[in-house]
Amino acid sequence: MKKVILVIFFIYIFFATEALAVVKCPLTTGKAYKYKGNQNIFLVTSKCTKQVFSNSKIFFTYFKSWGEVKTTSKSTINKIINDTIYSVPTKKAVTKVNAPKKSCHLDPSICVSGTACIQGNCKQLSELLPNNTIESNNCKNDEVYIDNVCVKAKSTLVFYSYGISEKEFNKFIDHAVASTILSLDLLKCKNNIRIHKLYNLCIPKNIYATDYLKKNYNSDVHMLIHPWDIFPEQCSTADHAVFPIDADPNILVHELGHGIGGLWDQYCYYPQLYNPPNPVDFIEGKCKALTESVNDIWYKSYCNVTPQSITDAFGQAHTEAIEPFRCLGQPNTTGGVSAMGDVHAAVTNPQFGFSQQEINFVKNKLGCN
Repeated sequence: MKKVILVIFFIYIFFATEALAVVKCPLTTGKAYKYKGNQNIFLVTSKCTKQVFSNSKIFFTYFKSWGEVKTTSKSTINKIINDTIYSVPTKKAVTKVNAPKKSCHLDPSICVSGTACIQGNCKQLSELLPNNTIESNNCKNDEVYIDNVCVKAKSTLVFYSYGISEKEFNKFIDHAVASTILSLDLLKCKNNIRIHKLYNLCIPKNIYATDYLKKNYNSDVHMLIHPWDIFPEQCSTADHAVFPIDADPNILVHELGHGIGGLWDQYCYYPQLYNPPNPVDFIEGKCKALTESVNDIWYKSYCNVTPQSITDAFGQAHTEAIEPFRCLGQPNTTGGVSAMGDVHAAVTNPQFGFSQQEINFVKNKLGCN
């Protein structure tokens, strides 16, 4: 009985080996072959069948060069049966699916040196900032150098620092100014803006900083940049902006909207009788009267003290405190809320910007139109 089983086993091994020998392909699959005396080039398929290339265009959808064609014998080629589809079909191109482009709004660190994230894209700062700053240093503090002559700047900005490094200071200012110029469409008139960066300036306490800077620079903006937790109590200060932990300058851009453009706040919104340059539609701007609710306490304390000594549309001066409306802000041109509004986005956000009316007003003021 054992002998019978052993014989059956060897018979099984023999036929299994023969079957494997039949399956083995005499040529490497997926390769191109030819033989002497014949111009045809064959493709050995994964099923160990052969197809013929009908033209070179189809060949180059599979291979990069003729050098990839191997030479064999006619007899070897003939051992491989013809495929049911004898002509090689055009190879379908593999569509490469690119990963979605990462927005710098989600990760501003992807912007390389010399660029900054503005409205969701890494922007080259040199293309946005005034390019006549060095030449303007030979002019008066409130002048810019244009067409080989010093002329009065349309707007003069003075930034001075306390408690941050010079590198952080310059980077923060450049980001804010570039964001303002881009979002207000001021590229054509950017050289009408004069910028002064006064690193680590401490104006003596007995000198009123605003008066000092206006007298020496005739500035529209005079802004102290300092860390959120450090205030230079030993120095005199003008307006100031906090250097935030995340270093997004959206608050500074808001302040530049006041200084460069003369735009009014829209979160503290006064009746149009007082003729703001950027009026709010009460429905679009989602305005409401202030109440005694907890949510309105800050607005009542902050907004009611301004504006002071303003003149209305009829030329009538007003010095009394005026109770404003609280508005979210006018819709801007990028699908968000104006930077002069209540809860405006970071400058890195694609929806950061100003309303079209604000853009038109500031462009006209700075000589862009």
